[in-house]
Amino acid sequence: MNLKIINTLDEPKGIEVIYAKKEYLKSIASKYGWLSCLNDEEIIYTIPYVIKKKLFFKYIQFQYSGIKLANTDVTYKQYYDTILDFLKNQNCFDFVGVPPTHVLFSDYPNNSIVANFGSYRINLCQTEDELWKNIHSKHKNVIRKSINSNVEICIGFEYINDAIKLLNNTNKLAGFSLINKDDFINKNSSLFNIGGIVVFVAYKDKIPQSCAIYRVDKNTVYYEQGGSCIKPFTGSGNLLHWEAIKYFKNNNCKVYDFVGARISPNKGSKLEGIQRFKSRFGGDLVKGYLWKYPINLFKYRLFMFLFWIKTKRKEDLIDQENINKQSITSSI
Repeated sequence: MNLKIINTLDEPKGIEVIYAKKEYLKSIASKYGWLSCLNDEEIIYTIPYVIKKKLFFKYIQFQYSGIKLANTDVTYKQYYDTILDFLKNQNCFDFVGVPPTHVLFSDYPNNSIVANFGSYRINLCQTEDELWKNIHSKHKNVIRKSINSNVEICIGFEYINDAIKLLNNTNKLAGFSLINKDDFINKNSSLFNIGGIVVFVAYKDKIPQSCAIYRVDKNTVYYEQGGSCIKPFTGSGNLLHWEAIKYFKNNNCKVYDFVGARISPNKGSKLEGIQRFKSRFGGDLVKGYLWKYPINLFKYRLFMFLFWIKTKRKEDLIDQENINKQSITSSI
């Protein structure tokens, strides 16, 4: 086995995943690329990345798990270990950062900091009757209520203004940064052009109630962002997802991915409620991992210290999951 990593700035052939497309990477960072693994000069895996800089820290963030481009006996773990060796030798980065929640690794490299993670995914190859049958009765009830109350689901880029208002309302309540509409449109213009982003908004009496922004590729639709007004009409969000499930099924998508599921949410927490909402649409909980890697341990620890000062939180997503897991284990 003769494994070699090459860093390419041109999109490798055979890429179908939206998060590995040049248009997506370009929308979130000015510096991006793909780390491809060669075995005897054949590309067998590739992984998309962006480079981020904050103060005097420089780190790499993977935007999807490794994508297999050829038949091989090389495992994902061997691929990730080879990537880490390559990055260490480059001496360019302080650490591998926490990936976005749409990333779900099937394995992780040696000595990485790892957390269990998951995602609820619906098989859209089922019939519409089968999809409806799998939905929880409480979701069905409020979906019917929304239909009977004339909640309207609108689809298209022309609804982006209302969608961003709803997203920012939710972000403000959660303490997250707000979205600048013009920046969002400019950065994602190429994705809109190729159909890589689809906007859904639910209206009651012409008043926007909830929204969803989806990333879409040939096989999968990813529920990436959602928002609502302060007191949305009950069931408007449920109906939105049901209509989206049918819409993407009819557009030949094979998987509806709710993107991100905490394996160990605190009981009674808002996160547990979000998990329950996603799970009741009848998808399977697909389990995997999130991982990060301190290349320069001192600078990584300094970064986390400054992160704590700025956000008043000592833990990022991976650390939070590990703390929750330890807490649950110790209480058993």
